[in-house]
Amino acid sequence: MVSYKEKGLFIMLMLFISGCSRPPQLAAVPAQVARVEASTTPTAALPTAVPSHTSIPTANHTPTVTTTQTATAPPPTLTASATPTPTTEPPATVSPTVATPQATASAWPTIDPTWLVHPPTELDLSRAHLWFARPVDGNNNPSAPYRFGMTYNQRLSPHRGVDIANDPGTPVVAVGAGTVFYAGEDIETLFGPKPDFYGRVVVIQMADPWEGHTIYTLYGHLESVSVTAGQPVNAGDVVGAVGSSGVALGPHLHFEVRQDEPYSYESVRNPEFWYRPYAGRGVLAGRLVDVNGVFLPGTQVTLECSDGTPRTVETYWDQYTAPDDFLVENFVISDLPTGTCRVWAETPDGLVEQSVEILPGELSGVILQIRP
Repeated sequence: MVSYKEKGLFIMLMLFISGCSRPPQLAAVPAQVARVEASTTPTAALPTAVPSHTSIPTANHTPTVTTTQTATAPPPTLTASATPTPTTEPPATVSPTVATPQATASAWPTIDPTWLVHPPTELDLSRAHLWFARPVDGNNNPSAPYRFGMTYNQRLSPHRGVDIANDPGTPVVAVGAGTVFYAGEDIETLFGPKPDFYGRVVVIQMADPWEGHTIYTLYGHLESVSVTAGQPVNAGDVVGAVGSSGVALGPHLHFEVRQDEPYSYESVRNPEFWYRPYAGRGVLAGRLVDVNGVFLPGTQVTLECSDGTPRTVETYWDQYTAPDDFLVENFVISDLPTGTCRVWAETPDGLVEQSVEILPGELSGVILQIRP
């Protein structure tokens, strides 16, 4: 007779085998490129980058979905691997000190694909993006391991913006013309999942609507605030100074772009296709989707571009990370050198790759899709 212990071992073995099933083979869909003009933005030195710790709230945005993601493995030891910056700028350094995450994510998320976004077949690059200037009078390189939708090597919750490290007191500036919607502490007026999340924060309602939507920009973790609610601002006007207020782990600017709902933690969009790239560089928005055309979450995408410097970005980790209404992307990476980039992603069952041309001051696009 088989003992309960032996039965338990057999069940665990079957679950392990079941969990090792692989997705189908990958293949590529031709890339698309659209022209979106941009102006010059100077480069700056990059100090140590420290991410802000964001937790996962209960979300309610279109599409409405139910998550079944489960943790299947403990988080790995943190080894910060920053995406290399352009050769004209110093490389990023990342502090290994991070907060305890709210949820543990596996290297390959166990998911029910019914809650993931099913994007259209084509990548619509016809709408204007790259509107804004950069938000700091100093370094403007976002923390590579913690870009929008990423998890800082599975140590933190999916990011709602970009983190830009600078020394305390570095001027933070408006990225465009608008009116200050809010300026002060976020203790009673909430913009995040809990009081004092962003600390000292400035929110600006941008002057120009986009495709019928009102756009807001948020500047968080400030050391000081230099504007008041109702005050008009223009691009380059100082609105505050870099700090580490709220839940920040070190001095940096947390920068967000929100659409229509300034108080909503779920109304964010990826800032890297909203602000302009450095002079002579471009931006890539893309999708990695499975055989059914559904987003693949939390998957590393590697870029090998004309300067010979490898770069990586991860696809958005969860359904609460909203893509653009028209791009419907699940990864974006800015400040790429002009020329051809090989873009590829590897899964347990194979490799998918595509080449895309990066043009200066423009937004390019690529779709990588799994085939049966």
